[in-house]
Order: sequence, then structure tokens, then C-alpha cells
Amino acid sequence: KKAGGLPVKICYDREEEFLASRRKHGIIYKIKSGVKKDGTLMAITGEVIADGGAYCSYGPTVLAAAIMRIFMVYKIKDFRVSGYRVYTNTPISGAMRGFGGVQAGFAIESHMDMLAEGIGMDPVEFRLKNITTPNMTTVNQMKLSTNGLKECIEQATASAKWNAKRGRQKDIARGIGIGIAADVMGSKMYKSHESAGSIVKVEEDGSVYLFTGAADTGQGSNTALSQIACQELGVSYSRIKCKSGDTEITPFDTGSFASRVTFISGNATILAARDAKNQILSVVAEEHNLKQNELDLKAENVINKKDNSVIMTFDKALELCYAFNYGRQIIGRGSYNPKTTPIDFRTGEGNVSGSYGFEAQLAEVEVNKETGEVTLLALWDAHDIGKAINPQSVEGQIEGSLAMGIGYTFLENMQFDKKGRPANGNFANYRLPRTMGLPPMNSILIETNDPEGPFGAKGMGEASLLPTSAAIANAIYDAIGVRIKELPITPEKIIQGLKEQQSG
Repeated sequence: KKAGGLPVKICYDREEEFLASRRKHGIIYKIKSGVKKDGTLMAITGEVIADGGAYCSYGPTVLAAAIMRIFMVYKIKDFRVSGYRVYTNTPISGAMRGFGGVQAGFAIESHMDMLAEGIGMDPVEFRLKNITTPNMTTVNQMKLSTNGLKECIEQATASAKWNAKRGRQKDIARGIGIGIAADVMGSKMYKSHESAGSIVKVEEDGSVYLFTGAADTGQGSNTALSQIACQELGVSYSRIKCKSGDTEITPFDTGSFASRVTFISGNATILAARDAKNQILSVVAEEHNLKQNELDLKAENVINKKDNSVIMTFDKALELCYAFNYGRQIIGRGSYNPKTTPIDFRTGEGNVSGSYGFEAQLAEVEVNKETGEVTLLALWDAHDIGKAINPQSVEGQIEGSLAMGIGYTFLENMQFDKKGRPANGNFANYRLPRTMGLPPMNSILIETNDPEGPFGAKGMGEASLLPTSAAIANAIYDAIGVRIKELPITPEKIIQGLKEQQSG
């Protein structure tokens, strides 16, 4: 009101950012499982308690996601897990990359290693025995179509030389650990729709404009959606000009979150490009007295599908469309809403995603028993991405997630004073990983060609963050026999664990 109805911009300084913005939920994850002697996972019970901060924000959905992710990964016949989100006098907890799955991943994957050890089974063998498979419905009604989790585990462990390293490097305090995970492509948490819209406008000069409401926040979605548009339209990438995230000119899109853009906005883009292509082909068919379904646009040419003969170039087709006797404006429209069902917050049931992505991650570490310092030697990540629309971008997403996972595992920890205010609200005291401190990262892309995804693609922006902490913690246990159950992992906790080991 004081600004006279004009737009207002709020700029926080660093301390205010820590105080007033959303943070990841601190979670206490209690879990107990029943396992047969042959390693078959039978039942799980648990309790999840989340620190919600002062207000609700995305609390219920984060809590539900933290609970339900285990069912995407493991075949479980019976379960009972309760969740509580507690209000505290601290800054608000909200949505952060991983959406509850990072905290759950650390607890669940550490627990699975402990189960395997309890029955004397190799952790990889235990997981392969219990993981979900393609074309199955989980105990909480998630419908998994393509599922490359088995291939992810096999290729990641082979690349990291698991069998040669596991349990064989204790004399030099080196160890290797595994964590696996699954994630959604959009998340139908409520009854509202999850749709995306796209518009493809083809100008007379051959320029192709893609309008999408999906905002590119650095993940490379403009590039991926442009690639999808040019592939469906049958033209070169250089023609595409992408306009994204501008609510004044772009169609509606639910948002850039939940690894949904490539999958959901990508499908909308295919439909819009197909609509534009069909408009062009209808004019060519009318001009040449052919049936539209006999024609296609490929490699910048209109072709006859019967004999692959070239009828005319793309540019000539546009001249025809915009000619006096046709005068067609080529504007294609597409909208996509996945076939999902909202989650029942009471039972945890619901097919919240149109598809699901999977991954396996391995970490190799070396521990200095004198100082408690952990050196991360290497990371491996095998990811079921359906189809890599842009492999370089996919690898960038994986490596960025791994870097964030390292920070979450070893460094990042908000501390509060007695009044609930951040006590380390600056980058001098809130530590982050640096580029020079990152280990070699090995990305392995597993393509399963999902039938629902655009050209078989799945989303994958968040999943690589989920198992990192557990893989590292499991590697530390393999190296020195100390089980870390609380993050971040610090030298003090390592030394304390070694002391308890010696005295116990």
C-alpha cells in the first residue's frame, strides 16, 4: 500500500536470509524391520518426527515424502509408519531439494546395511533381493512401470569394484559403501492438478518460438525443452527460441520442482510441437492432394512416409502456409497432466507420479583414526534417467547433487541460540563444500525408455542427493567399524565412536 500499488522487491542480507527464509527439516527417523533368515524384507514400522519451525509451509508434504520414498525402492508386504511435524520457535522449515528424501535416505539406507550385517549378508546382495521391479504396484499403490534399479546397482558396483574393496581395506582404514534411492517426476500430493502447458509458434521466416511456463533456474530445462521441440517438429535446434517463466506471455505451468519439468513440461512441449507440425502438414497435403497422415517432417524436410521422398523443404512449406491462398498462422498448443492419484495422508497410499526414477550410489572413503578426518576418495552414481535428452546436462545435475550431498553430510548444520535464532547465520560459520575439495565423480546413465516420458525421458533433478550421506556413512563403517547415526559427520563423532569401540 505504501508503494502505491507498485511491485515491491524484498532483499535480505545474509543473516536475514538464514532467519526468514525456509530451511530443510531436521528429522528424527526411527525404523524397525522384520527380515527372514534368507534376507527377505517382510515388514517395517517406524516413526518420523520433523522440526517444522514456526509455521506450516510445506510441512505435511515433506513429512509424507519422507515416509513414502522407501516404498519406491523396497518390496515391503506390511508397514506402519507414523509421522509428526512439530512446531518450534526456530526459522520455518520448508521445501528443499530432495523434499524429505535426503533425511529419509540417510536413515533408511544406513538401516538396510545394519539389517544385512545382522543376517550375515552382503549389503549389495541384500538390496538386490528386496528392491522393486518393473511393472509392479507397491504396497502403497505406486505404479512402477520402467525400473532400472537392478541395472543401476550392478553397473555402479562393477564400476567401483565393490567385490574387490568391500571389507578388504580395513588395515588402511579405507571403506566402500552403497546407498540407493528413487524419486518422483512431479508429485500429486493434493487434489489440484499437476499440469503444464506449452505453445510452439512457427514464423514465416522459419523461426520457432517455444513458450513454456516452466522456469529455468539453472538446471538447463530451456535447453532440454528446446531439444524436445525441435525433435518433434523435425527441425534443427538453431531455429528454436525459448521463452520461459514469464507469466505475461507463457502458458500455465505448476512450477519447477519435484523433478517434473523434463517429464511433465516436456510432454506438453511434444504435444504443442506436434500440433504445429500437423498444421503445416495439413497445408502441404491440401496443396499436393495427399492425405496428411502420409506426410511427416524430418530433418528440415516434408517427406512422404511411403517412400521417404522429399516433397519440399521446411522453409518452402512455411512459404506455402503463409501464402495468400492459405494464410495460416502456425501456433501449436499442448497441455499435459499425468495420470496420478493424490496421496492419502492417513494411509500413505497414492500413485503420486506419472513415472519414477531410480539410482544407486557408492562412496569410497579413507579415515584418519588419529584425527577423525574423513577423506572422500570417489563417488559413483548410476541413474535410471529413462532417456538422456541432454547427457551433459544430466551429468551436471548428478555432480551438482553429489556436491550438495557432501555439504549436507560433512558440513552444513544450522545452530540456534536459546531464543531459536540462527547462531551461525553467515558463510564464515555456516560451512559449504568448495570445488577444490570435491572428489572424482563418476556418472553412469541407465536408459530404460519410459513409455510415458517425452522420448522416453524421466526427470532426475533431485534423486542424486538422496543416498549420498548413507553411502558415505556406510563406507565409514566398512573402513573403521563406527556407525554414524547423526548428521553432519564430524571428526569429533568419529573419535567418539572409536573410543566407544575400544571400551566396549
